Amino acid sequence: MVTKISGSGTSTFGGNVNSTNFTGSGTSLTGTGAVKQVLNSLTSDKSSYVTGTSYAGVEVTPLTLSITPSSSSNRIMVNYMVSGEGSTGSAIGFRLYRVVAGITTLIGINSANTSQWNVTFLCPYDPNNDSTPLPANYLFVDSPNTTSEVTYKLHAVPTHTSSITFKLNRSTGTPTSVKEETTSSVTLTEVA
Repeated sequence: MVTKISGSGTSTFGGNVNSTNFTGSGTSLTGTGAVKQVLNSLTSDKSSYVTGTSYAGVEVTPLTLSITPSSSSNRIMVNYMVSGEGSTGSAIGFRLYRVVAGITTLIGINSANTSQWNVTFLCPYDPNNDSTPLPANYLFVDSPNTTSEVTYKLHAVPTHTSSITFKLNRSTGTPTSVKEETTSSVTLTEVA
């Protein structure tokens, strides 16, 4: 049986959910894999972000989102869909940071080879940087081990030693009626 939920607001179902992993009903649903909360931020912002030439890059502020886990053993699924284009016809890198109680930690990074220009994920290379913005999708399951507020920040970074201007939700060209504009989003899902 498939249950489809559409629209906004609250949906109410009668009865219990029967599963080997879940027990209970309504807000008392418990078990491994139970979704506790979902937060989403969708942005149509069309700002420009200059990365600079270092790993630090620049925070893409419309894609910063915070969540307060209900249990320190719960995980947070961090899902980004970023659309945009870089100024130099090269790939744009992104680095994901977790901030808890003022302490910033780089997460989701390949640390096996520190001699490389390491990023969390990339927006694809586009040799024609005056046309269509490209999407980049990323999913990371984090274990912040806290019930304090957790903030996830995304930084645009260069993928080489030259600074890049990243245009969020648009191409680098002058906006016209034939240039596409898009949206980007971040979704945080707390899972037991």
